[in-house]
Amino acid sequence: MHFPQAGTHTVVWWDPRSLRLRADQDAGLRQQRILAVDQASGRDAESEREHDAWQKHRAECTRRGSTPTHRVEIVTTRSKLGGPVSLLPVAVHRTDAVREGRPRGKAFGVLVHAVLAEVRLNGDNAQVVAASQAAGRMLGASEADVKHAAAAAIAALRHPLLREAASAEHRRESPVLLRDNDTLIEGVLDLAFRRGDKWIIVDFKTDRELDDAKAAYEAQVRLYARAVSETTGCPTEALLLLV
Repeated sequence: MHFPQAGTHTVVWWDPRSLRLRADQDAGLRQQRILAVDQASGRDAESEREHDAWQKHRAECTRRGSTPTHRVEIVTTRSKLGGPVSLLPVAVHRTDAVREGRPRGKAFGVLVHAVLAEVRLNGDNAQVVAASQAAGRMLGASEADVKHAAAAAIAALRHPLLREAASAEHRRESPVLLRDNDTLIEGVLDLAFRRGDKWIIVDFKTDRELDDAKAAYEAQVRLYARAVSETTGCPTEALLLLV
């Protein structure tokens, strides 16, 4: 060890003649003795064949594992594809809500659905307003949107369908799953209630008029009704309610 005239560091000089240079690495597949034994015994060729077989097996497992057992679609996607979902008739009902001057579009529809999902079906106007304000804060809706959403929900609760549902066994915002050949169709229905031995499936829509969307909306509520029917074994009836 050498100590400098200036500074506090030290230097160690190693005599290269005392070091074992150019030594073989003694680890992993580079260990020459193992390879030499394999070459002498013929095990090297067998090991290569075993490794090739392992790689092929692994590739086949990866291929099978990457192939989906089922395809998954959401109800709204399937309903837009066209084609017959079922022959179940779909009735269209309308609340007496004032639609002139109120907001339109998906954001307003989400707000109204959120209110109808939370408020009691026999709730009073004050409860609806409170539910609309809470949903509006959660969704970042404007004060005008909250006001119109509350009015739409109040009108919906006055409708005979929801009055009937309030006094019957019912489900709201219920997830459903439908198997269609190799495809699983999943969605969340707005409202289902019992009428005798039948389930009534109600899908809320905030459109002023159905127009070109009518066929897709009908297909959507038919899928919900089919899922409920296949799950419960009960007959179903499909309805659209313009709120």
